[in-house]
Amino acid sequence: GITTRSARRTIPFVGRTSEQAILGQSLGLASTTGRPVLVTVAGEPGIGKSRLADELTAGVSAAVIILRGESRANTDSATFSPAAAIIADVAGIGPNDPPPTIRRCLDELSEGIAESGAAPRLSQRLSLLFGLGESGDEPGFVNEVQAGFISAIDGLARDHPVVVVFEDAHTLKAPMLDLIERLAATPQGSRRALILVLTRSELLEQRPAWGSGSNSSVLIRLDALTRDESVQLARHAGGGRIGEVEALEIAERAGGNPFFIIETTGMLMPSHDGAGPGLRRVPPTVQAVVSARLDAMPGRLRDLARRASVFIYAFDLGELAFVDPQATAEELQQLEDAEVIVRDPEPGRTQHWRLRHSTLKDVAYASLPKRERVRLHTVLAENLERRGHRSLAADHLELAAFAALDLDPNDRTVPDRAADALLVAGDRARRRMESRSAIDRYERALAMAGSESRWNVREARILAGMGEAHYWLGEYEPATRALERAVTLGEQTHDPFALALALRFLGDIAINFEADVDKAEKLLARSLQAAEQLGDPWAVVRSLLFAGWVPWTRQRFDEAETIWQRALETVDPKDHWARVRALIALSINHSEISDLDGALHLIEDARALAEQSGDQFTAANTAVQTGRVLDDLDRTDEALPHFDRGIAIF
Repeated sequence: GITTRSARRTIPFVGRTSEQAILGQSLGLASTTGRPVLVTVAGEPGIGKSRLADELTAGVSAAVIILRGESRANTDSATFSPAAAIIADVAGIGPNDPPPTIRRCLDELSEGIAESGAAPRLSQRLSLLFGLGESGDEPGFVNEVQAGFISAIDGLARDHPVVVVFEDAHTLKAPMLDLIERLAATPQGSRRALILVLTRSELLEQRPAWGSGSNSSVLIRLDALTRDESVQLARHAGGGRIGEVEALEIAERAGGNPFFIIETTGMLMPSHDGAGPGLRRVPPTVQAVVSARLDAMPGRLRDLARRASVFIYAFDLGELAFVDPQATAEELQQLEDAEVIVRDPEPGRTQHWRLRHSTLKDVAYASLPKRERVRLHTVLAENLERRGHRSLAADHLELAAFAALDLDPNDRTVPDRAADALLVAGDRARRRMESRSAIDRYERALAMAGSESRWNVREARILAGMGEAHYWLGEYEPATRALERAVTLGEQTHDPFALALALRFLGDIAINFEADVDKAEKLLARSLQAAEQLGDPWAVVRSLLFAGWVPWTRQRFDEAETIWQRALETVDPKDHWARVRALIALSINHSEISDLDGALHLIEDARALAEQSGDQFTAANTAVQTGRVLDDLDRTDEALPHFDRGIAIF
């Protein structure tokens, strides 16, 4: 028979000697200089990106810390799931740990790695990854998470080299990619870190400047194996029992793709009971190879593999029970032996598995009946919603909706549920200033909503949220298009929420981008009217904050003062972002009327509140305004540190 699958796991790594050398040298450079090195490994599926990373991590010394940024379901933020997975691993946080346990683990981790006096702030920032922070939906969420994660890596990489591996980077959201690039930038102190990013070429097409912010950035493009290397790999994978002609045929069909070669030899394995060889004819594509392998498995294991393919990330035995209540640990071991699933190594924690390769997962999923896809994705979505993971639940409902529409395009039950869930996920991302993620979810929600002729309140709110997200990215033209559509639909459906939001940002675009103060005045007045009709102080305060800039621009400072004072009196004490903005606006207003002492008092209150909330972006705004007021008071020496702090944060 051919080499058993357990032995096949030790198949030699063929044809990547130079790439391995580059990784080793990059780790050495990071270790000796104390500066991070970013290595991006790009290539098609199955070309060997993960194996290259595995070879590196298996060969380093015990002093090197290995961190794996894998997306998981048990995190609060789908966007920052890889970062949460890393922190969970180093802090010893399990997927089902209660909040007190998570806080204790984060406190202990922070005490061990933070600089003197910084542990409480670090623990608070890291807690946002697990939904425990007070500012989970605040605009400062992204900055706080990024700052906390970088501080944690700095603490780990201060005295020992660290390898941080991010797989499938092309699937990550923009804020997570931004975080990876920030991690690779030159730090103020020491950061002995090799950041290893595994991706398909799509990432480089979407972000052509990828890695340009790092002083040490390397791009490795993994090409296909040569014919000789492919033949050599086929022989190794077959345990030396594949003949020259058959090895050559496999090599030519595989096109130099290692995954295809190994999967093809897998077809030649003995059956599950060890009796007889497998198929001898080589299918024309890797998908056909994988499909043939799955078809040759015992029916029970084949069905289990298909059901497991509905998981977006890894799964444990308890989660698997939702899609297959009869699943056993023994069956999972059999799927492992058959190289269909692999374990995620988490010593001392609940064991997780995932499909071994994206191509295998795609083929298994394609063979799952669509009616079963609807049922299983819906079951998983409901479980995730109960656990508070609404963004991932929305992803599952969307997949259920795709299958449901194929079965019956006229049945809107599942698609409407998916659109509702995607709106909720988009709103959450928008409030956290994950603007790209928000736009993505809003666009998917509109796609689920069906024909525009049936659009209603939900779609008006989707368009309003999408417009705001574009606004914060400085994309004023698409923002205006989305916001104007939201206003039209909001008026048709009499929805004050959509109108208050959309008119607010149209007004700000009018005053700051179009320089049309008269237009802005009308739009913001309508926004405030809609917010008051809605009766939501949150919306009223934000419309007031925007509206105050109309009289201020016209130098009618008394009117601006009245509007912003009303905002300050109306704001919820827990709404730190809006309260600080009101204080900043009032400080600027007092500077204009030469009440510099009053301006300084107001901005000092704002700065204290910003520091208390932990929002670094807001703190930067208050620092800059503090510097301006001190400079106006001819206290330049005192002003400069505030300007420097604001610039450093920005």
